[in-house]
Amino acid sequence: MSETGEMLIQGAIDLHVHTAPDLVPRKYTDIQLAKKYQAAGMDGFVCKCHQGDTAARASTVSEVFPSIKVYGGIVLNHAVGGLNEASVYACGAMLEHCYYTPYYHLCAWEEILESIRQAGAGHILLSSDLGQIQSPDPEEGMKQFVEKYL
Repeated sequence: MSETGEMLIQGAIDLHVHTAPDLVPRKYTDIQLAKKYQAAGMDGFVCKCHQGDTAARASTVSEVFPSIKVYGGIVLNHAVGGLNEASVYACGAMLEHCYYTPYYHLCAWEEILESIRQAGAGHILLSSDLGQIQSPDPEEGMKQFVEKYL
Protein backbone atom coordinates (compact mmCIF):
# COMPACT_ATOMS: atom_id res chain seq x y z
CA MET A 1 0.00 0.00 0.00
CA SER A 2 1.28 3.49 -0.76
CA GLU A 3 2.43 6.05 1.78
CA THR A 4 -0.47 8.26 0.65
CA GLY A 5 -3.03 5.67 1.75
CA GLU A 6 -1.26 5.23 5.07
CA MET A 7 -1.18 8.99 5.61
CA LEU A 8 -4.83 9.49 4.67
CA ILE A 9 -6.17 6.98 7.21
CA GLN A 10 -4.27 8.57 10.10
CA GLY A 11 -6.89 9.64 12.63
CA ALA A 12 -9.73 8.03 10.64
CA ILE A 13 -12.71 6.28 12.21
CA ASP A 14 -14.23 3.38 10.26
CA LEU A 15 -17.98 3.93 10.55
CA HIS A 16 -19.07 0.43 9.52
CA VAL A 17 -17.00 -2.69 10.17
CA HIS A 18 -18.13 -6.23 10.95
CA THR A 19 -16.34 -7.91 13.85
CA ALA A 20 -16.66 -11.10 15.88
CA PRO A 21 -18.41 -12.40 17.86
CA ASP A 22 -21.13 -12.81 15.26
CA LEU A 23 -23.28 -15.57 13.79
CA VAL A 24 -21.40 -15.10 10.51
CA PRO A 25 -17.62 -15.72 10.41
CA ARG A 26 -15.66 -12.48 10.69
CA LYS A 27 -11.98 -11.78 10.12
CA TYR A 28 -11.27 -10.21 13.50
CA THR A 29 -12.70 -9.83 16.97
CA ASP A 30 -13.32 -6.33 18.31
CA ILE A 31 -10.07 -6.48 20.30
CA GLN A 32 -8.00 -7.77 17.38
CA LEU A 33 -9.33 -4.98 15.17
CA ALA A 34 -8.63 -2.34 17.81
CA LYS A 35 -4.98 -3.51 17.86
CA LYS A 36 -4.75 -3.36 14.06
CA TYR A 37 -6.33 0.08 13.79
CA GLN A 38 -4.17 1.41 16.61
CA ALA A 39 -1.04 0.14 14.80
CA ALA A 40 -2.28 1.75 11.55
CA GLY A 41 -2.73 5.13 13.29
CA MET A 42 -6.50 5.17 13.00
CA ASP A 43 -8.63 6.68 15.77
CA GLY A 44 -11.31 3.99 15.96
CA PHE A 45 -14.31 2.22 14.53
CA VAL A 46 -18.01 1.44 14.85
CA CYS A 47 -18.48 -2.31 15.33
CA LYS A 48 -21.52 -3.74 13.60
CA CYS A 49 -23.60 -6.87 14.01
CA HIS A 50 -26.87 -7.68 12.24
CA GLN A 51 -28.20 -9.78 15.13
CA GLY A 52 -28.02 -7.32 18.03
CA ASP A 53 -26.53 -4.17 19.44
CA THR A 54 -22.79 -3.72 19.96
CA ALA A 55 -22.78 -0.98 22.62
CA ALA A 56 -21.54 -3.22 25.46
CA ARG A 57 -18.83 -4.73 23.28
CA ALA A 58 -17.66 -1.27 22.27
CA SER A 59 -17.52 -0.12 25.87
CA THR A 60 -15.38 -3.10 26.88
CA VAL A 61 -12.93 -2.61 24.01
CA SER A 62 -12.67 1.12 24.79
CA GLU A 63 -11.71 0.24 28.35
CA VAL A 64 -8.93 -2.06 27.14
CA PHE A 65 -7.77 0.40 24.43
CA PRO A 66 -8.41 3.93 25.75
CA SER A 67 -6.53 5.47 22.79
CA ILE A 68 -9.00 3.95 20.29
CA LYS A 69 -12.56 5.24 20.03
CA VAL A 70 -14.87 2.25 19.68
CA TYR A 71 -18.57 2.85 19.17
CA GLY A 72 -21.46 0.44 19.21
CA GLY A 73 -24.57 0.51 17.13
CA ILE A 74 -27.72 -1.34 16.31
CA VAL A 75 -29.16 -2.49 13.01
CA LEU A 76 -32.91 -2.05 13.14
CA ASN A 77 -33.81 -5.25 11.34
CA HIS A 78 -36.00 -8.21 12.34
CA ALA A 79 -33.54 -9.58 14.92
CA VAL A 80 -34.15 -6.55 17.16
CA GLY A 81 -37.81 -6.02 16.32
CA GLY A 82 -37.36 -3.80 13.26
CA LEU A 83 -37.54 -0.02 13.34
CA ASN A 84 -38.37 0.70 16.97
CA GLU A 85 -37.49 3.43 19.41
CA ALA A 86 -37.06 1.06 22.38
CA SER A 87 -34.13 -0.78 20.79
CA VAL A 88 -32.35 2.47 19.94
CA TYR A 89 -32.93 3.83 23.44
CA ALA A 90 -31.69 0.61 25.07
CA CYS A 91 -28.58 0.59 22.92
CA GLY A 92 -27.95 4.33 23.20
CA ALA A 93 -26.91 4.19 19.56
CA MET A 94 -27.41 5.89 16.25
CA LEU A 95 -29.69 4.52 13.55
CA GLU A 96 -28.01 2.29 11.00
CA HIS A 97 -28.60 3.14 7.36
CA CYS A 98 -28.04 1.08 4.23
CA TYR A 99 -24.69 1.50 2.53
CA TYR A 100 -23.61 0.54 -0.96
CA THR A 101 -20.11 -0.83 -1.13
CA PRO A 102 -17.91 -1.52 -4.12
CA TYR A 103 -16.57 -4.65 -2.39
CA TYR A 104 -19.86 -6.40 -3.15
CA HIS A 105 -20.10 -4.70 -6.55
CA LEU A 106 -23.42 -3.09 -5.68
CA CYS A 107 -22.18 0.24 -6.92
CA ALA A 108 -19.24 1.14 -9.16
CA TRP A 109 -16.40 3.28 -7.80
CA GLU A 110 -17.10 5.81 -10.53
CA GLU A 111 -20.74 6.18 -9.39
CA ILE A 112 -19.65 6.77 -5.80
CA LEU A 113 -17.00 9.30 -6.85
CA GLU A 114 -19.51 11.19 -9.01
CA SER A 115 -21.97 11.31 -6.09
CA ILE A 116 -19.26 12.73 -3.83
CA ARG A 117 -18.40 15.38 -6.43
CA GLN A 118 -22.04 16.38 -6.78
CA ALA A 119 -22.72 16.59 -3.04
CA GLY A 120 -19.33 17.99 -2.08
CA ALA A 121 -16.77 16.07 -0.01
CA GLY A 122 -17.63 18.13 3.10
CA HIS A 123 -21.10 16.57 3.13
CA ILE A 124 -20.03 12.92 2.86
CA LEU A 125 -19.16 10.25 5.42
CA LEU A 126 -17.58 7.17 3.87
CA SER A 127 -17.67 3.72 5.40
CA SER A 128 -15.98 0.57 4.25
CA ASP A 129 -18.31 -2.26 5.35
CA LEU A 130 -15.24 -4.48 5.87
CA GLY A 131 -14.80 -7.40 8.22
CA GLN A 132 -16.11 -10.23 6.10
CA ILE A 133 -13.79 -13.21 5.65
CA GLN A 134 -13.39 -12.55 1.90
CA SER A 135 -12.71 -8.80 2.30
CA PRO A 136 -9.28 -7.23 2.54
CA ASP A 137 -7.91 -6.64 6.04
CA PRO A 138 -9.88 -3.66 7.38
CA GLU A 139 -6.95 -1.25 7.71
CA GLU A 140 -5.66 -2.21 4.23
CA GLY A 141 -9.18 -1.90 2.83
CA MET A 142 -9.49 1.60 4.31
CA LYS A 143 -6.23 2.58 2.59
CA GLN A 144 -7.51 1.18 -0.71
CA PHE A 145 -10.82 2.94 -0.16
CA VAL A 146 -9.31 6.42 0.27
CA GLU A 147 -6.72 5.94 -2.48
CA LYS A 148 -9.50 5.07 -4.94
CA TYR A 149 -10.87 8.59 -4.48
CA LEU A 150 -7.61 10.46 -5.09
